[in-house]
Amino acid sequence: MTVQRLKIAMSEYDNDRWRIISGKVGNGFSATACKEKALEIEMDDDDTAVLQRRESYTAASLLSESTTITAREPLPEGS
Repeated sequence: MTVQRLKIAMSEYDNDRWRIISGKVGNGFSATACKEKALEIEMDDDDTAVLQRRESYTAASLLSESTTITAREPLPEGS
């Protein structure tokens, strides 16, 4: 098997895959339109995942800092 034949087969498979997907979506959407929309959705999902990781990291950092800073302060005199 040559590398070129493998690349051609992979390309044909990808084209067939999007043709099948567009058929399932219906309403006259082309294979190209479905593929482009799927890529757009993936990019949005990637952006959301990055933002969520940043928010989780920030929340964890704040939590660990606050527990370190406020751990066992002496009671004010007269209490």
